[in-house]
Amino acid sequence: MRIKKYILIPLVLFIYVTCMVLYFIPKSTDSDVMKIVEVVVSYVLVVVLFFVLRYRERLRQERLDDLKKAEEERKKNQQNNP
Repeated sequence: MRIKKYILIPLVLFIYVTCMVLYFIPKSTDSDVMKIVEVVVSYVLVVVLFFVLRYRERLRQERLDDLKKAEEERKKNQQNNP
């Protein structure tokens, strides 16, 4: 089974952000509020990326379906009108 791109990319980024948070946040000298903001913004960007990629994939699939349907109709019309 193939993992879809709109799932794989955000998942990899989620793991990356989590590793960076676990490694760098304790060493950071920023204020606690700034640390929280950085983490929240990073995770929000990953979630937004997921939804954008899913939306684009849905549009792509609809476009392919429309092209397939148009091709089938064209073939059907050619068979009916020789």
